Amino acid sequence: MNFFDLEYFEDESSIETNICIIGSGPAGLSIAKEFSGTSVDILVVESGGFEDESTTQALYNIESIGDPRCINQENIRRRIWGGSSHIWTGRCAPFEDMDFEHRPWIKYSGWPLTRKDLDPYLERAGRYLGLGPHCYDETVWEKFHVKSPTPSLDDQFLEHIFWQFSESSKVPGSSVDFGRDLEFPKAPNINALLHANVTHINTNAEGNQFESVEVRTLGGRRCLVRAKILVLSCGGIENARILLASNRTVSQGLGNQNDLVGRFLMDHTLFVSGYFNPNDANKVNARFGHYWLDDQEGRHVYLHGLSLSEEIQKSEHLVRCHAFIENYDIPANSPWLAIRRLKSNLKSRKFNKDTLQDLKILLANTGEVVQGMNRRTTKHRPELINAGRTELHCMLEQIPDPDSRITLSSEKKDSLGMPVSNIDWRINEIEKRTALRMTQLICQEFPKINLPTPVLRSVPEEENWKHLFGEKAHPTGTTRLSESPKEGVVDTNLQVHGIAGLFVVGSSVFPTSGAANPTLMIIALAMRLSDWLKENYFSSHFKATAKSRLLGGLKSGYAHATPSVRSSEKIRIGFVGAGQRIEEVYLPILNRLSDSYEIVGFTTQSTLRAQKFTSKTGIPAFSNASDLVEKQKPTFLISAVSSNFNEETLLGLIDLKVPILTETPFALSVSRGEKILSKAKANQVSIAVAEQFPYLPLEQFKKKLVELEIFGDIYAAYNDFSTYSYHGIAQLRQYFRAKPIRVRSLNYDFGLDQNLNSRPQYPNIQWKVGSVIFEDGAVLFHNYSDHYTVSSLGFPQTVRLYGRSASMVDHDIRYVSPKTGDVKFAQAVRKLNQADALVSIEANLPEIGKIVWNNPYVNHAFTDEQIAVATIIDGMVNSIRTDSSALYSAENFLVDVAIIQAFRYSAQRNGVEVSLPFNEKLQKVFLATDANYLKRKISG
Repeated sequence: MNFFDLEYFEDESSIETNICIIGSGPAGLSIAKEFSGTSVDILVVESGGFEDESTTQALYNIESIGDPRCINQENIRRRIWGGSSHIWTGRCAPFEDMDFEHRPWIKYSGWPLTRKDLDPYLERAGRYLGLGPHCYDETVWEKFHVKSPTPSLDDQFLEHIFWQFSESSKVPGSSVDFGRDLEFPKAPNINALLHANVTHINTNAEGNQFESVEVRTLGGRRCLVRAKILVLSCGGIENARILLASNRTVSQGLGNQNDLVGRFLMDHTLFVSGYFNPNDANKVNARFGHYWLDDQEGRHVYLHGLSLSEEIQKSEHLVRCHAFIENYDIPANSPWLAIRRLKSNLKSRKFNKDTLQDLKILLANTGEVVQGMNRRTTKHRPELINAGRTELHCMLEQIPDPDSRITLSSEKKDSLGMPVSNIDWRINEIEKRTALRMTQLICQEFPKINLPTPVLRSVPEEENWKHLFGEKAHPTGTTRLSESPKEGVVDTNLQVHGIAGLFVVGSSVFPTSGAANPTLMIIALAMRLSDWLKENYFSSHFKATAKSRLLGGLKSGYAHATPSVRSSEKIRIGFVGAGQRIEEVYLPILNRLSDSYEIVGFTTQSTLRAQKFTSKTGIPAFSNASDLVEKQKPTFLISAVSSNFNEETLLGLIDLKVPILTETPFALSVSRGEKILSKAKANQVSIAVAEQFPYLPLEQFKKKLVELEIFGDIYAAYNDFSTYSYHGIAQLRQYFRAKPIRVRSLNYDFGLDQNLNSRPQYPNIQWKVGSVIFEDGAVLFHNYSDHYTVSSLGFPQTVRLYGRSASMVDHDIRYVSPKTGDVKFAQAVRKLNQADALVSIEANLPEIGKIVWNNPYVNHAFTDEQIAVATIIDGMVNSIRTDSSALYSAENFLVDVAIIQAFRYSAQRNGVEVSLPFNEKLQKVFLATDANYLKRKISG
């Protein structure tokens, strides 16, 4: 698979392909995967890139003009490679037979397809999702190797239902992220175009034949994609929005000749019926909750719940309803959380007072741990956790209501000039009746099977009951499937009625929503469409070999010589040096990223070291970098030699005219660094610096908060003994947008350290306190010491960040509520998977939403330092391929070194102010003529 970025195409470019797929979520990438390795050229067009981008995400903004939609839009839909699979919870289940049937009490119900029509595709879809056996009813008990629980439920009222959870093969404990997990080996026919936003679908003059689609970047670059087939796979809201906005030839919008595009908007409504007394909750969790099924493919996780019986639905004219148990507020002293923390600490070799506390928790709860382990081994089910709150949730089908709809705003437009979606979502009385009846039946039937009943939630009779029913982020039905254009938008093959070559896939085509999570059904329909296209449009292509005409065309249209970000070709890296940094930092990372990188050689002055390193790693040795470059032709060099030799080494490497990633410090002063930089510019050689502190996971999370403007204008940042010297400046300076203009610094010498064992070279306690003023008045405070790493007096070793609307100290966040003006509290939480690898850092900010930084290296189980270094290496590749600046350039390093040098001169002159840019010669003159400095030198 080949990736391109529209930002780097020439404006007004043109691309031709066989199939253009809009959207890289589960539906779009499943179709692409079905054509992988064929001679059918596929172009997947994605609005986002590989990381979350607030400006791109803002294109999803809506206007809600109907019943309240409570969920933050970022938690519903995501413009990023992989689409909303980037954030979904992974719960899967198929629709039942009855969901496809016309139900007389539900107007507009019924599909032109049956469950049998989709059965062959549901199992195939399950394989893409990492699911286990395609079984969701009571026959699954046999597969669990357990007997059905007794006493049995009365299926006249309630029926068993099971969900499965998607399981990533790359990241255990996580659901499938299609952008990360779906692989396209040997697929030159599959291409992706990033940062490309659809602005209009073009047809012929008669409006009955698709011709092309217009895409555009936020920066204004335009491109026209011509294709035989266009597949819209952008989700339940955006599919309708794009069709409605494509109105130049057909004024009412494509497929909208009967005013049906955008109508019948459904979701799943969630009603929390009540909660269980904490003393009784585990009785319910023991009967329902999760089950495990292990096979050759790994562990599959199922959830056992309840469904309102079809008999009750028919007799009482209700909709489909599923019920399940949810646990919240797991106490911090839970032994199971203590076990996870201990495993993580053992793995990272971090032991502190909290470790001792976790051991105490385990000893105090040995009975619970033994019972839990017994449940795992004999019942093959996860342990029961004493949650603070256990709730009964009902997830409900919505009826297809034509007045529940999406229209285009006549006033508001996004940054591309596209009309914003007006969402007039409706909740109906039948959902309330169904939820209350389901709750009543559970209270009636649970005592019969020896289970406690929940403490019920009161539901008001008046109109404001609707605020108790929230949406589940499954927008459905806006381009519904039908046999006739008078009843819907797409036909049974998902082609828009009356427009050849234009197809829509996703939950937007569902005529009814059922109560099952939609992803499994979406992928099944996508696979059915793929098979139909192969047979009806591209049967001749399957006799040809997999060659891509599109790839050559894309490369020729690229404004830069090479494609952006990712490629199927491995990056060739040469090491200059073979010391501790190479062996302990770079090698472990690059070995785990061996699908993307190949180490082609190294240089070292020591023959013995060369023999040992080659024997240990298998990497060929070279006596000098010139031979390495000539024979191995590396994409770039990583230089990691002793700091004393860095400058000399870099001046020699520049002559080879290969990009360089160098370790810090690449120069010990600004003047010497500028000499290296001047030569690099003359030879057109890019130099990036491996400054890892700004790219540690927490720093990347903070950067996301800054980009989302959570802090507002940042006016201060503090480093309190957390990060040493110029590393701390690099870490803090990334928060500020303005240029640094002046600095001050003082050194404090407290004499011999009597508190702890000092390092011999630093016998005294000396603290350095510096400040940096920026053009906009913001200030950076930098407190550090050569001594603090071994002295407990260097406290609290923290980084603090202050803005006008929020502040953050380590993981703790305070922010001003945008609604009330009150100060709210939140915490950045590290999420680990079952392998104790960092999955994400996230914070839930009430009234703002959940902010998530996802670890792109989670499947490699890197430490924080390794994540930072891997980020720098990938950033180096991106800068080479896109001819853009490195993440941390040589120029950045010289600014930070200039600040440290200015600190030194300021401290030597008792804290006088030193202006930036730093003039070393001028400061030497000032110092040489400073009476107090000369007096100290003479007396000292």
